[in-house]
Amino acid sequence: MRLRRNALRMGSSSTCHSMANASGCIGIKRSVSISRAIYPSELELTCERPEAIRTLMIYLKSGDGWYVWGRSLKTAGRQRISLARQDFSVEGKPAGWNKIEAIRISPWRGAAVATRLTLHRFETRSDQLLIIRSENSAPNATERNVASRATDRVSRWLEDVGIRHAILPESQLTADRLRGVKLVILPYNARPTAAQLALYRAHINAGGKLIVCFSDSTELANLMGISLGEVVSHREPGRWAGFAFGDSDAKALHIPQHVYQQAWGIRIAQPQKGRGRVLARWMDATGKAQPEPAWIATDRGYWMTQILLDDDRAGKEQLLLGLVAALEPGAWSSAAQYAAANVGKIDGFANFVSAINGIRSLAAGHPERDGIETLLAQAERAHQTMLTALAKSDAATALNSARTAHDQLTRAYSRAQRAPAKEVRGVWDHDGVGWYPGDWDRTARDLKAAGINTLFVNTLWAGLAHYPSKIVPESHTYRKFGDQMKAASAAARKYGLEIHAWVVLWQINNAPPEFQAQMRKEGRLQQAADGTKLTWLNPVLEANQRYMLSAIEELARNYDLDGIHLDYVRYPDANADFSPATRAAFGTLTRSRIRRMARLSAQRRSEPGSLPHMARRSHHGFCEGNATQPEANQTGPKTLRRSLGRLSRYHRLYRTGLGRVAPRWAVRFCVPHELRR
Repeated sequence: MRLRRNALRMGSSSTCHSMANASGCIGIKRSVSISRAIYPSELELTCERPEAIRTLMIYLKSGDGWYVWGRSLKTAGRQRISLARQDFSVEGKPAGWNKIEAIRISPWRGAAVATRLTLHRFETRSDQLLIIRSENSAPNATERNVASRATDRVSRWLEDVGIRHAILPESQLTADRLRGVKLVILPYNARPTAAQLALYRAHINAGGKLIVCFSDSTELANLMGISLGEVVSHREPGRWAGFAFGDSDAKALHIPQHVYQQAWGIRIAQPQKGRGRVLARWMDATGKAQPEPAWIATDRGYWMTQILLDDDRAGKEQLLLGLVAALEPGAWSSAAQYAAANVGKIDGFANFVSAINGIRSLAAGHPERDGIETLLAQAERAHQTMLTALAKSDAATALNSARTAHDQLTRAYSRAQRAPAKEVRGVWDHDGVGWYPGDWDRTARDLKAAGINTLFVNTLWAGLAHYPSKIVPESHTYRKFGDQMKAASAAARKYGLEIHAWVVLWQINNAPPEFQAQMRKEGRLQQAADGTKLTWLNPVLEANQRYMLSAIEELARNYDLDGIHLDYVRYPDANADFSPATRAAFGTLTRSRIRRMARLSAQRRSEPGSLPHMARRSHHGFCEGNATQPEANQTGPKTLRRSLGRLSRYHRLYRTGLGRVAPRWAVRFCVPHELRR
C-alpha cells in the first residue's frame, strides 16, 4: 500500500485551538493486505511547532474495529515516523491487518501556539532489516527482560541514524517473514530453538547476513563460522572498557577507532579457520588492546562476545551503521539523507539556517563571541560540503560532513549559553577509580578541561569501601589500586574541583560473602513478604543506623571533602521490608499518628466557627456524634477506613477555609478501642 499527496495540511494560521479534535480521514477504496509489513506503515510529515500537538493519533480501520497508534512529536521540521505493529493498540474488533479499509490521522491539541502540520507521505513497507526480539530463546524471565531492553536499544540507535528496520518477536518468526530480508540482527538470543536455527540457516543460504551479539548456541556459532570458548569475568574496573578497532577497519567502516563499553563478563569466541577474522579486541580504560576478541567478522556477518550496552551512545550508533552498511551498502544513502535533514536540529531549532541564526543571536555581546563565530563558520563549511556530496551521490562524505556540522553547531550552542556565577557541573564516577584506574590526576585534568567543577566519587557502599576503613570491609578496588578517596581528593584539589563522597546506603549486594553472612546471622537484613532475606540492611534497626552513621563520620573526618552525596535513601522496592522489626515499628508509628489525628479532631470540633461546631449549632441534625461518645467506639478495619476517609475530607475543607462556612453535613471520626491506648 502506498499513498501520496502533494500535501495534506492541518492547523490554524493563528493558534492550534482548532485542532482539539482535528483529523484527516483518508479513505482507501479497496481492502489492502499488509500482513507481511512488520512496520504497517511509515508517515512523513512536517510540523512547525511540535508543542502545539499533544498527541498524534493514527487509526487504521479494519472491519468492526481499529488499530490505534499514538505518540507526541519531539522535533520540529520535516521528519519520518515508522509505525511499528507492536506499538498499536486495539479498539473494537478489527478484522485483521490484511483488511485495512481506511486511515484516520488525528492531531490532538497541545500548547496554544500557531502551527501547521503537513502530511507528505503515508505508505506501508516490508523491511529488509529485522531485529529479532528474544522470547523462547531466553533461558529465563530475567534474561528475557535483558534481551528485550537490548532489542529496544539497538532499534533506537538504528532509528536515530535513519536506518529502516523492524522488530520481530521470535513467536512471529517464519520463513515468509524472512523472505526478501537481507539482514537479521540478534541483539541477545542466547539459545535459539531448532526451528529458529533452521530459519536462520535458510536465511543465510538465500544470501542473507546475521549480526549476532552474544549467544550460548554452538549451532548458531558454527553457522556463523565461530568457535565458542568459555565465559570469563573479572572484578577490575577498566579491565574491559570498550572495543579497539584497527585504523584501516575504522576508516573503511566510517566508525570511531575506539567505542566504549564497560564489561564485566564475556564469552570468548574465535573465528574458525578460513571463515573470518577478529575485527576488534577489548581494550582497557587507557585504550590499550587486550587479547580477548570483541567483534569478529565472518563470511556470514558479525559476531560480538557480549551484548551492546547503554554507554557511549554516539559511538554505538556509528558502529551499528558501519556494520549494517558494510553488509547492505544502501544504508549509507538512507543515513546520509536522514543526517542531512536533521543536521540543524539542535534543541528547538527546526533546521540548519534557523540554528545558525539563533546561535548568532544568543552570542551577541557574549565574551566568547569570536570563538562561537569560529565554530559556526566551521559548521557552515561542513554543511556546504555535505550538500555538494549529496549532489554527487557521495553518501559517506555527506554523512561525515553532516556529523561534523552538527557537532560544531552543538559546541557553538553550548558555548553561547551564559552560565550563572555559581553553577554545579558535576560528574558521578560510579566505579570510584576515575576514567583511568590508577591515574586520578589524568581524570581530574580531563574533567577540568571539559568545564566540570564538581566530582562525585562512589567510594563507600554499605558493605565495602574503596579506602582503608576500620568500620566497613575493604574492596577489591582498594586492594588493587590503593586509597581511592585520598587519590581522588588530591587530584580534585590540584585542579580546583569540588569533591563529594558518593555513599550508597543499606545495599550490600557487592559486600564480601562473609559480611553478608554475618548480617544475616545477626538478623540485620530486610526481608520480602514471603520471608526471603534480602541483601539490604534494615534501616529501622538502630544497630544499622549507628553502623552507617559511623562509616560516614569516619569518611568525613579522614578526608577533605566538600560534601556527602547519599544514594539509595529508600527501600529496594514494594516487596520490602516485611521483617518483624519493621512491622512492629510501623504499628507503633501508625497508632501514634491515629492518636494525634483523634486529638486534633476533638480540638477542631470544639473550636468556634469550626465545621462540626457550626453543624451542631445549626440544628440540622447532620452531626452523628464525636469521638468521645461510647457509641462511636466501634472496632474493625472497615470502621477505621471509613472514619479516616471522613477525617481527611474534613481537614481538606478546614484548610481551604470552608470550615468557616455553615455546612450541610458533618464529620464523624471513630477510633477503635485497641488504637486508643
